[in-house]
Amino acid sequence: MEDVNGCGGKGSWIKPPHSAFFEASCNRHDEGYNKGGDEANRFECDGKFFIMMIKDTFRINKSFKRLYFQLWAFTYFIAVRIGGKKYFNYNKKRLKYV
Repeated sequence: MEDVNGCGGKGSWIKPPHSAFFEASCNRHDEGYNKGGDEANRFECDGKFFIMMIKDTFRINKSFKRLYFQLWAFTYFIAVRIGGKKYFNYNKKRLKYV
């Protein structure tokens, strides 16, 4: 896949905490950013990213640990909303989020 690098910033070798746990969701999010579109598409992509990460947390049986990972999911969501704009492809026509 083009420019799919799991969790972490594009070109960064530094991975955020629990990146392995959220890797599949991060890769799907990267695919959405590669497809591009307008600002509404970016917001949709980021929102679906958050939902996918929350779904990931339901693999965890212990409620306290699940809540801990849900807080990390929210942190990842805020991080892409703040820092992701420069990585979103605003030049391609958006077809549909994966």
